Amino acid sequence: MYEINMIRNKEIRMLKMVLSRIFSIFINNSKYCIKMKESLEEHIKNIFSSCDINVPFTIFDCVNMRNNIPEWLSSIQLTHEYIAYCSKNIDVQKLQTFSGKIVNELESYVYWFEGERITNIEDDILSSLHESQLTIESKIEYLKTATSLPHWLDEYIYKELEAKYSPDFVKFEYNLNLNLDESLIYLGTYFPRSYGESFCIFDNIFQNNVYHTILLQKKEIYILTVGCGSGGDVIGLITNIYKYHPHISHINIWAIDGNDKALAIFDKISEKLALTYNVVIKSHLINQAFETINSICMSAN
Repeated sequence: MYEINMIRNKEIRMLKMVLSRIFSIFINNSKYCIKMKESLEEHIKNIFSSCDINVPFTIFDCVNMRNNIPEWLSSIQLTHEYIAYCSKNIDVQKLQTFSGKIVNELESYVYWFEGERITNIEDDILSSLHESQLTIESKIEYLKTATSLPHWLDEYIYKELEAKYSPDFVKFEYNLNLNLDESLIYLGTYFPRSYGESFCIFDNIFQNNVYHTILLQKKEIYILTVGCGSGGDVIGLITNIYKYHPHISHINIWAIDGNDKALAIFDKISEKLALTYNVVIKSHLINQAFETINSICMSAN
């Protein structure tokens, strides 16, 4: 009986140590977030003062407050720690110059991202303990390479289209003959990766001022995608277009693939995206397979 009590007492002490450690992590993280937000507020106040901007601004914490996101922000993918926003009745070009940020317009607001890139990190105990042991540098490198599907897209492909997650790298090396069930497995397993890779690539490209300036002059754009499959890369691109250039109102897509099931899925997702972002998308679907590069050239002629 004495030995059992000793074991229990030891377990209780260990549990107290773990809980104390977790509490310390949460407290330190909260203090860090408050300090960061205060510093950011002071920084933006200085920028506004330099630009003679006299409207109030708000800083939204995308990591700790994402469940209380304002309605007008719900269609934007939260890719950084903070979003700063204010009324759009300001000199946007001057703000962009002084802040060094790309400033976007949406409804009656202008907004821009601040802080490091983020991803959805599970808020469980093990994750918290593990993250506390990482250096700041390694966390930043991890976050820079991570992204996730926007909520509307995740809900649509898994609940409405009934996509399924089931990795099979050998089976899905060749996708032209996939039936509908297999195409839905591909959608649930590999579409998110294609989307994430494309989103990260174009997220970096669109922060280039040359590309940004060019796209500011466009109301309509054209996209050609060969071997599009269910369109993860194209949807990632369009999501980024809407993030940085919501003024673009018409998108024309020529999508070529040898699998009609994949094209049909791509068409449905494009329609859903058009409704979500209130943009006109005209999809020209071409169901054709090519055996070689030369056959593509011959078909074009």
